[in-house]
Amino acid sequence: MPSKSKEQRAEKRAATKLKKESSKVEDTASVASTETTQSAPAKDLKPGFFERTGKNAAQRSSMQMDICVEGITLYAGQAGGPGGGEELIDRGVLALTYGKKYGMVGRNGVGKSTFLRAIACRFIEIPPFMHVVHVEQECSGDDRTAIQTVLEADGEREWLLAMEKALVDEEIEEEAAGITLNEVYERLEALDSDAAESNAATILSGLGFDKEMMLQKTREFSGGWRMRISLAQALFVKPDLLLLDEPTN
Repeated sequence: MPSKSKEQRAEKRAATKLKKESSKVEDTASVASTETTQSAPAKDLKPGFFERTGKNAAQRSSMQMDICVEGITLYAGQAGGPGGGEELIDRGVLALTYGKKYGMVGRNGVGKSTFLRAIACRFIEIPPFMHVVHVEQECSGDDRTAIQTVLEADGEREWLLAMEKALVDEEIEEEAAGITLNEVYERLEALDSDAAESNAATILSGLGFDKEMMLQKTREFSGGWRMRISLAQALFVKPDLLLLDEPTN
């Protein structure tokens, strides 16, 4: 059976289509006025995020997901910093098989964190179609709940929900938005958006959060618990490559 939210989206889609058809008789001046006032929000609504759905998304079925990068040279402070430190890697090779888990060991100061940052910021040239997430610090503490913070980690879903509201409420035209309402619904369905809250709760539960803690503000948690929320955010968006810096801390 279709979920209640899917039925509501179908109803909105039908209502929007009917409204558009009835509005075709509007005069040119009115349309011009509408376009002037509604074209502005398009730039504001789309933040940067990795697109997993839609026409710009990579077609994963035809992509080689294993990683092999040769000729890596890395210096201390080079990734995310000024560089110029001691040489950490000379003509190195990064070879990762998709779906495998890897651990990196070494004494403090040998460059483990620098290496992970170099991968995350693509200083080491990871294929552009791969979704990379790096967890190295706790989430910020604010008034959002733990589960809300995890849900909002999915920038694509948040943008699509914002576009859905803007298009349904006619705050913006499809042409200015660069996406149709039907495309928004299709992409939300591809992301399994209706199950997002349930999935986020399952991840948090697996990290030790009970229902009461999930609804607790993040600023009320200690650093250790906020680190778990950061991990939950990363797991929630299902990256192709998940980098964890000192995950046992």
